[in-house]
Amino acid sequence: MVGEGWRSELDDRLAVWQGPPPYDLAKHPTMLLTLAREAGADTVVLDSLKDAAIGLADDEVGAGYNRARQTAIVGGVQVIELHHSRKISSAGRTGKPGIDELYGSTWLTSGAGSVILLTGAPGDPIVNLAHLKQPGAEVGPFKVIHDHDAGRSTIWHATDLLAVATAAKSGLTAFDAARLLFEVEKPTTAEKEKARRKLEKLTRQGVLRLIREGDKTVNLTAA
Repeated sequence: MVGEGWRSELDDRLAVWQGPPPYDLAKHPTMLLTLAREAGADTVVLDSLKDAAIGLADDEVGAGYNRARQTAIVGGVQVIELHHSRKISSAGRTGKPGIDELYGSTWLTSGAGSVILLTGAPGDPIVNLAHLKQPGAEVGPFKVIHDHDAGRSTIWHATDLLAVATAAKSGLTAFDAARLLFEVEKPTTAEKEKARRKLEKLTRQGVLRLIREGDKTVNLTAA
């Protein structure tokens, strides 16, 4: 994936535990931190949660695994987890994915600092990325293209609000920005607020200028 030139660095910095952990992490919540310390790791990637604990739909199991996660974080280890969505998507009810897309106990997402959802059919080169839970600023939404041979993912398409505002003769409102960002005709109040915050950030950077502000709908143009 990265070529022979990186082999020595990978040997020095990457440790791989093949197969599931020696114990169920929900039943033995200190094991994740123990394994990380034995490997001298400051970051752990679990691929995937189904192999870390058995019975993830059970709240007791979910809470047990969350304790393992929090124990590792308090111990100075960053935790990245790969997980799977439900077989039947809940997006049909609202037309868009939500936090309940992920399979299992609510404690799996409640205890996570950030949750990113990738949606698409298996093997698709282009998938959608949605930042469902954020500790700070939201990332995206945008489309990601996978290079399966190189093992790299890059942004394929993202709405450029600055370019849209520059092209619009009468400026860009938060409502219209939300329509473009989330690809919907009638954005929700939350989506409009997210769009407004992105526009305000561009305004603070000095690349957009506020023309008019009303009922939480701002109208901006290029500075």
